[in-house]
Amino acid sequence: RIAAYKAAALGTLAAGEAALTAQADKDAAQTLLDAANADLAALDEAYPGLSTAEIDAAIAALDLAAADHQEQLDALNADRVLAQQYEAERAVLVAEAADAKTAVADADAILAEAEAATEAATTAESDALLVASGGRELSDEAIAYIRDVLGL
Repeated sequence: RIAAYKAAALGTLAAGEAALTAQADKDAAQTLLDAANADLAALDEAYPGLSTAEIDAAIAALDLAAADHQEQLDALNADRVLAQQYEAERAVLVAEAADAKTAVADADAILAEAEAATEAATTAESDALLVASGGRELSDEAIAYIRDVLGL
Protein backbone atom coordinates (compact mmCIF):
# COMPACT_ATOMS: atom_id res chain seq x y z
CA ARG A 1 0.00 0.00 0.00
CA ILE A 2 2.88 2.34 0.77
CA ALA A 3 4.48 1.56 -2.62
CA ALA A 4 1.18 2.39 -4.33
CA TYR A 5 1.03 5.67 -2.42
CA LYS A 6 4.63 6.49 -3.38
CA ALA A 7 3.88 5.78 -7.04
CA ALA A 8 0.79 8.01 -6.86
CA ALA A 9 2.77 10.77 -5.13
CA LEU A 10 5.47 10.57 -7.80
CA GLY A 11 2.71 10.86 -10.40
CA THR A 12 1.47 14.01 -8.70
CA LEU A 13 4.97 15.48 -8.69
CA ALA A 14 5.47 14.67 -12.38
CA ALA A 15 2.07 16.10 -13.28
CA GLY A 16 2.85 19.25 -11.32
CA GLU A 17 6.18 19.67 -13.12
CA ALA A 18 4.43 19.17 -16.47
CA ALA A 19 1.90 21.85 -15.51
CA LEU A 20 4.70 24.26 -14.57
CA THR A 21 6.42 23.61 -17.89
CA ALA A 22 3.14 24.11 -19.75
CA GLN A 23 2.57 27.41 -17.92
CA ALA A 24 6.10 28.58 -18.79
CA ASP A 25 5.52 27.64 -22.44
CA LYS A 26 2.23 29.54 -22.48
CA ASP A 27 3.88 32.58 -20.88
CA ALA A 28 6.66 32.49 -23.48
CA ALA A 29 4.12 32.23 -26.31
CA GLN A 30 2.14 35.13 -24.84
CA THR A 31 5.32 37.22 -24.64
CA LEU A 32 5.97 36.57 -28.34
CA LEU A 33 2.37 37.49 -29.18
CA ASP A 34 2.60 40.70 -27.17
CA ALA A 35 5.88 41.61 -28.90
CA ALA A 36 4.44 40.91 -32.36
CA ASN A 37 1.39 43.04 -31.61
CA ALA A 38 3.58 45.84 -30.26
CA ASP A 39 5.80 45.71 -33.35
CA LEU A 40 2.72 45.82 -35.57
CA ALA A 41 1.28 48.80 -33.69
CA ALA A 42 4.62 50.63 -33.87
CA LEU A 43 4.88 50.01 -37.62
CA ASP A 44 1.33 51.23 -38.19
CA GLU A 45 1.99 54.34 -36.13
CA ALA A 46 5.25 55.07 -37.95
CA TYR A 47 3.69 54.89 -41.42
CA PRO A 48 1.22 57.72 -41.99
CA GLY A 49 1.06 57.27 -45.76
CA LEU A 50 -1.45 55.90 -48.22
CA SER A 51 -1.80 52.29 -49.28
CA THR A 52 -0.52 51.15 -52.66
CA ALA A 53 -4.13 50.85 -53.84
CA GLU A 54 -4.82 54.46 -52.85
CA ILE A 55 -1.62 55.63 -54.56
CA ASP A 56 -2.51 53.67 -57.69
CA ALA A 57 -5.89 55.38 -57.71
CA ALA A 58 -4.21 58.78 -57.32
CA ILE A 59 -1.84 57.98 -60.20
CA ALA A 60 -4.77 56.96 -62.38
CA ALA A 61 -6.54 60.21 -61.51
CA LEU A 62 -3.61 62.45 -62.48
CA ASP A 63 -4.31 65.05 -65.12
CA LEU A 64 -2.01 64.17 -68.01
CA ALA A 65 -2.23 67.73 -69.30
CA ALA A 66 -1.10 69.30 -66.01
CA ALA A 67 2.18 71.19 -66.19
CA ASP A 68 3.50 69.39 -63.13
CA HIS A 69 2.22 65.94 -64.16
CA GLN A 70 5.66 64.33 -64.13
CA GLU A 71 6.53 65.80 -60.72
CA GLN A 72 3.25 64.53 -59.29
CA LEU A 73 3.83 61.12 -60.85
CA ASP A 74 7.38 60.94 -59.50
CA ALA A 75 6.21 61.87 -56.01
CA LEU A 76 3.42 59.29 -56.09
CA ASN A 77 5.80 56.61 -57.37
CA ALA A 78 8.21 57.40 -54.52
CA ASP A 79 5.31 57.15 -52.08
CA ARG A 80 4.31 53.86 -53.70
CA VAL A 81 7.77 52.38 -53.01
CA LEU A 82 7.43 53.34 -49.33
CA ALA A 83 3.90 51.93 -49.24
CA GLN A 84 5.09 48.64 -50.72
CA GLN A 85 7.85 48.39 -48.12
CA TYR A 86 5.39 49.15 -45.33
CA GLU A 87 2.85 46.64 -46.60
CA ALA A 88 5.52 43.92 -46.97
CA GLU A 89 6.80 44.51 -43.42
CA ARG A 90 3.23 44.60 -42.13
CA ALA A 91 2.40 41.29 -43.83
CA VAL A 92 5.37 39.66 -42.09
CA LEU A 93 4.33 41.05 -38.71
CA VAL A 94 0.70 40.03 -39.21
CA ALA A 95 1.86 36.48 -40.01
CA GLU A 96 4.12 36.45 -36.92
CA ALA A 97 1.24 37.67 -34.75
CA ALA A 98 -1.07 35.01 -36.19
CA ASP A 99 1.53 32.30 -35.54
CA ALA A 100 2.05 33.58 -32.00
CA LYS A 101 -1.71 33.65 -31.39
CA THR A 102 -1.93 30.03 -32.53
CA ALA A 103 1.00 29.14 -30.27
CA VAL A 104 -0.76 30.75 -27.29
CA ALA A 105 -3.95 28.82 -28.02
CA ASP A 106 -2.01 25.57 -28.38
CA ALA A 107 -0.08 26.23 -25.18
CA ASP A 108 -3.31 27.07 -23.37
CA ALA A 109 -4.81 23.73 -24.43
CA ILE A 110 -1.71 21.87 -23.27
CA LEU A 111 -1.81 23.76 -19.97
CA ALA A 112 -5.46 22.84 -19.45
CA GLU A 113 -4.60 19.18 -20.05
CA ALA A 114 -1.66 19.40 -17.66
CA GLU A 115 -3.79 21.03 -14.97
CA ALA A 116 -6.45 18.32 -15.38
CA ALA A 117 -3.75 15.66 -15.13
CA THR A 118 -2.40 17.30 -11.98
CA GLU A 119 -5.86 17.35 -10.44
CA ALA A 120 -6.39 13.68 -11.31
CA ALA A 121 -2.97 12.76 -9.94
CA THR A 122 -3.63 14.66 -6.72
CA THR A 123 -6.91 12.80 -6.28
CA ALA A 124 -5.19 9.47 -6.97
CA GLU A 125 -2.50 10.34 -4.43
CA SER A 126 -5.09 11.23 -1.79
CA ASP A 127 -6.97 8.01 -2.46
CA ALA A 128 -3.76 5.97 -2.25
CA LEU A 129 -2.83 7.67 1.03
CA LEU A 130 -6.24 6.88 2.45
CA VAL A 131 -5.79 3.22 1.50
CA ALA A 132 -2.24 3.15 2.90
CA SER A 133 -3.42 4.66 6.20
CA GLY A 134 -6.20 2.12 6.55
CA GLY A 135 -8.86 4.76 6.01
CA ARG A 136 -7.54 7.17 8.62
CA GLU A 137 -7.13 10.85 7.92
CA LEU A 138 -3.55 11.87 8.63
CA SER A 139 -2.34 15.22 9.90
CA ASP A 140 -0.27 17.45 7.68
CA GLU A 141 2.74 16.69 9.87
CA ALA A 142 2.22 12.94 9.45
CA ILE A 143 1.90 13.30 5.70
CA ALA A 144 5.04 15.44 5.58
CA TYR A 145 6.88 12.80 7.60
CA ILE A 146 5.76 10.00 5.27
CA ARG A 147 6.74 12.01 2.21
CA ASP A 148 10.12 12.77 3.74
CA VAL A 149 10.75 9.11 4.58
CA LEU A 150 9.75 8.11 1.05
CA GLY A 151 12.04 10.76 -0.46
CA LEU A 152 9.23 12.75 -2.01
